[in-house]
Amino acid sequence: MNEFSESQGNSEELKTPTVKEIYASSLGKNVSLDFFLFATFEEGQTIKHLSEAAKNQLNLKRWKHIQPYLESLDFLEEGASRPVSETIESSELCDLIPKLFEWYQSHHPSLAANAPLDYEVYGSISKDIALLVQDLELLLKIKLKNPLQPRHSECSESSTIWTTTEEQLKKHFPNYSEYFISYFEWIYKRSKTEELDLSSVPPVGRYAMLIQRSLRNKNQSSRASHNGQSKDQLGTRGQKRNFLTDKKDLKNFKKDKDDSEKEAVKEAKEGIEHLEKNPKLDHVDLAARNSFIRRLQHQYIVDAGFKSESAGEGSERRVRIKRL
Repeated sequence: MNEFSESQGNSEELKTPTVKEIYASSLGKNVSLDFFLFATFEEGQTIKHLSEAAKNQLNLKRWKHIQPYLESLDFLEEGASRPVSETIESSELCDLIPKLFEWYQSHHPSLAANAPLDYEVYGSISKDIALLVQDLELLLKIKLKNPLQPRHSECSESSTIWTTTEEQLKKHFPNYSEYFISYFEWIYKRSKTEELDLSSVPPVGRYAMLIQRSLRNKNQSSRASHNGQSKDQLGTRGQKRNFLTDKKDLKNFKKDKDDSEKEAVKEAKEGIEHLEKNPKLDHVDLAARNSFIRRLQHQYIVDAGFKSESAGEGSERRVRIKRL
């Protein structure tokens, strides 16, 4: 518990809730959609970067017809190369999706529970959620000749898959189906049509610095205000304002985000052009980027008809372009 008391006058205390208190107050309340989207994405990224031994152990919890296809969890970025099961090869995609969900409902019954999806419940099933969404993504990659188009696109094949997926999610995971549906819409959306509620985004990925800065400014302002300082007395580092609700800062943040994404796609395009002009070149490495930007680059490269891989570790993780 962080406590601040006035240096003069009243001894009234200004109390900041502890992590434990925040956690306790959230029990029984559904997590926000933004939290679910980013936390599930980050969970998947964490799984993909486990040791080979840990990946192999985790793969045993995956759909049995997907297991023969797995070499590592990098398939979402690199594509898979191992033969798939006869069941997947011989069946139609819209027949396989229900089988996938039926298996997860049976082997991971907590995904079909009636309990509210609060932070405690989410924490206990987050890996199961990540495995389910990755298995569905892999199944789509195996069966579709072309990438799945965003929902409400004019592609009839994609429209049928979206309808089947939504119906089956509601059937097998009725309490959490809207979260799953929103997640698939989010990852297959080419461009965002709405801004996320930044105040509910977990401190992960490209939003980490934003959240940390907001909390720091808020704490500094609270201390200064409680000690009787006026806004004019606060230094530049402790200005009394909330970064998340400052329209000017939000506008600048959105502009920087858009510029970064455009720059990343431009870099991927130039990398493809460089590879095309140099037939003897085996691959082209792009600059190190965070997971969100790499995902944009991966998608652009695959859509352009090239192979996309990840190379490097930690902060040096980058996208590598290769010919098919």
